[in-house]
Amino acid sequence: MNATLASLLRKAHLLPNPERGDLGRIAKQSLEQMLISRPLIRVDGLYSPSAVDGSLPWNDLTALLSISIERSPRTVVEIGTLHGNTTRLLAINLPESHIYTVDLPEDVDPGASGMKKDDLHLIRGRRLGAEFRSDSSIRNVTQLLGDTAIMDFPAAEMFYIDGSHTYEYVKNDTQKAMSFSEAKTIVWHDCDRTHPGVIRWLREMVEQGQPVRRIADTNLAVLYR
Repeated sequence: MNATLASLLRKAHLLPNPERGDLGRIAKQSLEQMLISRPLIRVDGLYSPSAVDGSLPWNDLTALLSISIERSPRTVVEIGTLHGNTTRLLAINLPESHIYTVDLPEDVDPGASGMKKDDLHLIRGRRLGAEFRSDSSIRNVTQLLGDTAIMDFPAAEMFYIDGSHTYEYVKNDTQKAMSFSEAKTIVWHDCDRTHPGVIRWLREMVEQGQPVRRIADTNLAVLYR
């Protein structure tokens, strides 16, 4: 469906409007408003978001990398490795930082933790960390395997939360990240109407007084502490 037709149908209330309801309660800013500088990001020709299910769209990727470079964290925890595309690009753009990337073991029982997961098709089809593992220049990444429902996180200055998108997991992952006083930047992916669990938790954070903001023209939300 093209954008014009979709907008007309929303005006006629035939499609849900992404700016109404809980999503609309999370303030939105442009990336330019969030950045002090204009970071130069590096993305090489190996990255093709349309080629792999679960990869970040270009708008999301450039926003994430821009924020990461400007915030310049010494340590990053990425929750949700999948194929390792984003992991690799974080490592390339933050050469002085160390990236801890967390995902489920390849032989995991998805129901073992007792907490409901989503995106099971991505879990089954992933090539865990293959993109950063195959790049011999990447030396600042540590792969951690485990279920975030029952594992501890390393301390970090920045957390990128893109694991299971159920309300329970997003809340769990966020609260563990915020338990570290040094965690100054938290970024969430899939803050959109197709992931109600993410929206529900972020709305609750806003109601608790946390200055969570959506980044315009992306599916990202961010909190600066």
